[in-house]
Amino acid sequence: MSNESDHPDDLHELITLFERFGPLYARAVHDSLRDADSTPSRLRLLGVLDAQGPSTMQALADALCVAPRTVTTLVDGLEAESLVERTPHPTDRRAKTIAATKAGEAAFRNSRESHLSRLAEVFAVLSAPQRAALIDGHRTLLAELKARYRE
Repeated sequence: MSNESDHPDDLHELITLFERFGPLYARAVHDSLRDADSTPSRLRLLGVLDAQGPSTMQALADALCVAPRTVTTLVDGLEAESLVERTPHPTDRRAKTIAATKAGEAAFRNSRESHLSRLAEVFAVLSAPQRAALIDGHRTLLAELKARYRE
């Protein structure tokens, strides 16, 4: 078991900064998506469909790291707006395949573009070397988290 003296001060500061950054970044994300008439959950689900193509509810739940009932609620809302459609799965009579409609694909592109534009303003305060270091550090941290938590 490690004790507090095993952790250098810069690690404590880094953790504290991430803890402070997270909620403020989440607020910026929500604001950017509200302006694009979307939410993080809707954008992520449409993003998975954009990347993977038609998927089952279970595949969407796995990709989003959420419970299947959460996906059902999201799909219900998106289906009501004609942004996704459910069709019978080709080999599993119990399952449905979820696919983005043309309107859903357009909504994803528009929301994503608006979202990226708004958040780019935040990151633009960093110099090119700072952005490169941040990208490198985040890639390393993501790889470590993926290895530990098997994304």
